[in-house]
Amino acid sequence: MAKTVTTTDDGRECPSDAAIAAAGATVAKVGNGKFAVAYALEILVPRSVKHWRQRDGAKMSEKDIFQAIAATAGVDESANTLIQWRNVGAAFPKAVRVEGVSFGAHKALAPLAWKNDGARRSQICEWMATNKPTEAAAADHAKAMRLADSPPTDDGTGTDGDDTSLSAADVNGPAVTTITGAELYALVNQALAQHDGSEHPDGAASKRQVELLAAAYGWVATRKEDATV
Repeated sequence: MAKTVTTTDDGRECPSDAAIAAAGATVAKVGNGKFAVAYALEILVPRSVKHWRQRDGAKMSEKDIFQAIAATAGVDESANTLIQWRNVGAAFPKAVRVEGVSFGAHKALAPLAWKNDGARRSQICEWMATNKPTEAAAADHAKAMRLADSPPTDDGTGTDGDDTSLSAADVNGPAVTTITGAELYALVNQALAQHDGSEHPDGAASKRQVELLAAAYGWVATRKEDATV
């Protein structure tokens, strides 16, 4: 039987219909564990592959592949959900996954695992191994980490009179609340409605924010040379 994918300089060909059907059958058996599904999806549609094409050479997105898997008989999950699961499998492969910690807790922290070329993942795994968090506790920890990573919010004068800038976490304290995907959607829509149309002075920061929002929804943001944001 021929290989289902072919690696080239331009990316990969999409998986065959048979491979997609097999992935759908795996997803339909989610009762066997979401980690098992996540790892199977990471093998079939690796997060590291940025470009996909149909077998006739036409371009396609990885979401097209996940939509085909989601459309398989017996699959109740959406394409976005499957992408999120795949991302968890990519962020926490079997060798580093923390036993005794739920899939949901790993999922809450997965978007942060890639920071500093993946170096943050070791810290996250150590924290999970020590604290054995629930999904809610992991989500709170993820939010606190994002807040701690925020740019300085003061004029550079620390509480002791030195010149050390305070982070958002220093000023506001650690975050302890979370919001749902629906609440995030509503907040983004509200912000867009109030936006005056001006651009952020730091284009790179704006692109990074788009990537973080995509990660929150379980998408993978890819950049094109001729694309504008």
